[in-house]
Amino acid sequence: GGGGGGGALDIEGAHDRDAICVRWQPRAGDPSAGLLLSAGYDLQIKLWDARAPSRPLHTLQGHVAPRVARQKGIFQPQFCAGGRYVVASGEGSEALSLYSAESGATLSRGRIGCTASTLSW
Repeated sequence: GGGGGGGALDIEGAHDRDAICVRWQPRAGDPSAGLLLSAGYDLQIKLWDARAPSRPLHTLQGHVAPRVARQKGIFQPQFCAGGRYVVASGEGSEALSLYSAESGATLSRGRIGCTASTLSW
């Protein structure tokens, strides 16, 4: 992978299956720096440093317990609080997860009783 002209970024093999969501979070004071978030059908969320995209900074997993067979993908995860956190839900999970973008740690996970296909912060 690597960057191409015109600000394009190509990350080969980012996910084991198709990526279905990509988000950008700029870093204050440095327009060339920022985090890229990708999520897909492999049930992983990956955070990338756009300046060094050869491997993810963090792979956020565990959003859905393995016994939840109907989970097909992570839908529309979002950066929140200025990029300090990532919030995610997924198809069939009826759960909401909050992760630290800095450390990749799971901060909170709870059941919401429905499938949230879109999140807004």
